[in-house]
Amino acid sequence: MKPPESISAKLDLPVDSKALNIRCLHFSNGVSYQYENRWINLAAVPAARSQSFKDIGPNEWLVKEIPLSNSEHIFSAENSDATESDLLGIRKNDAIFVIERKTWLGSNVITVTRMTYPGAAYKMSSKPMAAMKDAVAIIAEK
Repeated sequence: MKPPESISAKLDLPVDSKALNIRCLHFSNGVSYQYENRWINLAAVPAARSQSFKDIGPNEWLVKEIPLSNSEHIFSAENSDATESDLLGIRKNDAIFVIERKTWLGSNVITVTRMTYPGAAYKMSSKPMAAMKDAVAIIAEK
């Protein structure tokens, strides 16, 4: 499938290239909790083309088959669109928690994934570590 130009750019692919698009809805106790929209760079992972992903999910297969060397995660909050609302069982424009992940093997982008969750079910927290404070002070002195 030819991805939208925005996805081709994220995958570092020429606009006329093909990529595999897999959409998964994840459930817990019969309730959907994550909608995953994943694009796989077929130039970098041609074996993905022949996978059905019925017995093993795309993430599990990729972790097993491809030794990823780097990843980037972007966290944000947005309002759900009609598709996300319907799949996640929430009202349109309800808050959703979004994780966008990009993975690499060397210089090749392997995947671009957008995972959305009902916003009311999640919160994020961070607690500074004393060791981090000391590390920052050392860097600042140089």
